[in-house]
Amino acid sequence: MTRPIETTTIEKRRSLRLILKGTPGNRLEQQRARIIQALELGTLNTSEAQSFLRVYDPPARVCELRHVMGFKIKTHMMLVQTSLGDVHRLGVYVLTRGGKP
Repeated sequence: MTRPIETTTIEKRRSLRLILKGTPGNRLEQQRARIIQALELGTLNTSEAQSFLRVYDPPARVCELRHVMGFKIKTHMMLVQTSLGDVHRLGVYVLTRGGKP
């Protein structure tokens, strides 16, 4: 089994909090906008999207970004240590090159 990896550095947490502050709200459009902003900085896993971006159903929002809005986003499954220290198998999202519609 692969060793868990810590993906949420202090710098990344800061960046995700700034995204949330800059794009507040719970509407689907706002949640999708926060995901795209985070993906433009690098990878994003489901736990980070829920914990730091207040996206309540990240897989659904990513699906909408792909199939409705035309973004090219890949999902990789990885063992990730969450911000609470638990290890889970989570989706890690990556905006691919030329991923913007």
